[in-house]
Amino acid sequence: MISSRFILAAALICAVTSTLSAGAENPAPPPGAPTIFQPVNVDPALVRRSMQSRSEYDRLTREINTRKAHLYEENERIKALQQQMIELQDKIDALLEEDKVLQELNEQYKEVSPDMPVGARAFPGGPPPAKQP
Repeated sequence: MISSRFILAAALICAVTSTLSAGAENPAPPPGAPTIFQPVNVDPALVRRSMQSRSEYDRLTREINTRKAHLYEENERIKALQQQMIELQDKIDALLEEDKVLQELNEQYKEVSPDMPVGARAFPGGPPPAKQP
């Protein structure tokens, strides 16, 4: 059976190539020039299945993230482990700060890196950021 990801990818490729290659704003290439995109007829049923698959994927992702957030808020064992993880990470960070070579490398990095805003980012599918006391 064809996976929904494959159907989605195929439909998007077909839609993009047909959109890019069809239309008056895209003149025909000169004779003998290689053509990159060719007009493609897209099966509406394929597009519909692709959109349904994407909708189901998005719904499940939302439900998974909601359930994880609920567990992080309500489950006492997870809360305790998360607190231990924070404490251990603080100890690891303190050890890293003591390393002179790492300090020099970080300083060199700061000199060559552009000024970019730094902040916590939530990773899709991952746990929510830890609540700081």
